[in-house]
Amino acid sequence: GLRGPMRQMLENALTALIFNALFIAIITLVPFTLGRLVLSLKESTIWLLALHRSGAAPARSVEYGDYVILLTGYATIFALLLILVLVSLIISQRRGGGRPPSLFLRQIIMTLKYVGIMLKVCMLLGLELLVFPTGCGWWLDMCCLGLVDATMEQRLAYARDNPFTAHFLHWILGVVLMLHMCVLVALLREIVRPEVLWFLRSPPDPDEHPFRDLIEEPVPKHLRRVALSVLLYAPVMAALVYCPVALTRWLVPSIFPVHVSLHNPYRDVPLEIFLLQVSLPFAIEHCRPKDTLKRIVHAWLLIAGNLTGLTDRMLPDPNAPP
Repeated sequence: GLRGPMRQMLENALTALIFNALFIAIITLVPFTLGRLVLSLKESTIWLLALHRSGAAPARSVEYGDYVILLTGYATIFALLLILVLVSLIISQRRGGGRPPSLFLRQIIMTLKYVGIMLKVCMLLGLELLVFPTGCGWWLDMCCLGLVDATMEQRLAYARDNPFTAHFLHWILGVVLMLHMCVLVALLREIVRPEVLWFLRSPPDPDEHPFRDLIEEPVPKHLRRVALSVLLYAPVMAALVYCPVALTRWLVPSIFPVHVSLHNPYRDVPLEIFLLQVSLPFAIEHCRPKDTLKRIVHAWLLIAGNLTGLTDRMLPDPNAPP
């Protein structure tokens, strides 16, 4: 800290600087240098082979970015450690032992296991928090193309011209959709029997541990869960968005395309947003949309259960004690 004698403060500052320098060197400088060396050797090998085949010296025009060089360095270090561990295991197996003879190699194996777990968790988090919401946003956008009289070619052209903005907007759209689906599933859990939605996770359940499942459960199980979510989200979005838009477009084609513009250069705050902010809390307080939606869904499930004879299996007994 900043208290104490000047000598101790200087020692603490120098210790922090030395550790920071070592950390940067180990994490960044060594992989970057190794990656640059590997890529240089690769380019030199390709240049020598081309020179040997054609007899003329080809031009060296390949340039790699810093991220590519750094990833190459990490991949090289990982490959070297993996080769070292495999050679050690082969030697120990031939000598009759089941474990590496060196404590250092055992520590390397344990480190590689932790790195593998970290990569697995990062991959699954990226799949569930980035790729899946973005895909949901694109699918929802495709279902709404008829609403604004747009085409898929226009969307792809915009994505080619503005890739980050397009994917970011679709990711936000997918996240909002997933939040609304979670609210709908929570509403259904209050209406139907608990065993009806047994295949869906329940966040309030104390036995559910998502982060522990990411570490302990195998990757194929998570991929099956993501595939099940795709099979659930795709038809629900098609039924709730595409079908009403197509039916309305067929019955009342004059109201399409729908264009909503909230920009007015003469007002700082659009009138529509101001009215929404004033009327929405009043409507939520007096209309209670959650209870209204709950009664509508219960009535629909009751009618569908009476028609199919599955009322006793879907809805709980109203005469049963709570």
